[in-house]
Amino acid sequence: MQIFSSNGCCNFVPVSNFEENSTGFTITANNLTIGNDYYLMVDGFAGDMCNYTISANAGVQFPDISTTKPAICFGDSTLLEGPIGASSYEWLPSGDTTQNLMVTPSTTTTYTLIVSGVCGNKQTLTQTVTVNPLPTVQINSSNAITVCDENTVNLTASGASTYVWSTTESNPTITVQPTADSTFYVIGTDGNGCKDSTSALVQVLTKPTAGIISLNGDSICLGESTTLYASGGGSYTWNDSSTLDSLVVSPSINTTYSVVVDVAGCLDTAFYSMIVNSLPTVNISGIDTICIGDTTLLYSTDGSSYLWNTTSTNDTIIVSPTSDTNYSVSITDLSLIHI
Repeated sequence: MQIFSSNGCCNFVPVSNFEENSTGFTITANNLTIGNDYYLMVDGFAGDMCNYTISANAGVQFPDISTTKPAICFGDSTLLEGPIGASSYEWLPSGDTTQNLMVTPSTTTTYTLIVSGVCGNKQTLTQTVTVNPLPTVQINSSNAITVCDENTVNLTASGASTYVWSTTESNPTITVQPTADSTFYVIGTDGNGCKDSTSALVQVLTKPTAGIISLNGDSICLGESTTLYASGGGSYTWNDSSTLDSLVVSPSINTTYSVVVDVAGCLDTAFYSMIVNSLPTVNISGIDTICIGDTTLLYSTDGSSYLWNTTSTNDTIIVSPTSDTNYSVSITDLSLIHI
């Protein structure tokens, strides 16, 4: 006795061992395909070929559970496909009785399928679905991102292996120059093919306008001092490293001062040139010796206005002292320098 496969009553191929005796025996067929027909050949030389009792002691071995995704990312699903041809199915731990089962495990899980075959034979099949965690993608370590108007800023993604930005770039670090507050997105993929996405808001800060003024104008006389006042907001750093919003200066030569205005990291620089005017030369001309009762003429030049110690404001005074007397005059030139 032997079991054969055939493609239609010809081309018989044995799929089991051959046995022949008169008392009883077992034959085992291997690699059978569910749904195919097989032929049991009985050899009449073994005895009465009409007096056999034939029974199946074991069913056909079912193939394993199949799935196209034995490893998935957290949150994904995969289809588990039971073998065809079974008379019943029972999935564990869910208890479903369908041939196929869609699963979405949150952790790595082993699924069990009990299938029933011919003659009530049951077979237990298992399939493990591995769940890989999602990557955690960040931009600039999730810190706040600001950039000054007209400047650029680098955005760096981390937490995955490859990246695709909303700008279509694929490098981990990109350089952007937004003209207004803008949100940038990135999708990161790790070595298991799992993805995560995140976004970052880049705030554009208005560039400050630095300024310097002097209440006394941009020129002073040699030896005098004046105060320069900075404007623009934020913090200030003068060219002498002082950080107040004002600076007292007393230059001896024409000098240009500068101040850097910083508002939240946005910088602007202002310059102010101070002109230093030299002092005029003061002379008093006239006779310095007279007789009592006489008068003399004293005069000064090189000024635009005069003030004598006699309170006269003319460039010339007539004096008639009765004793030795000192006379003085203060003049102001066209640059408003006093001496």
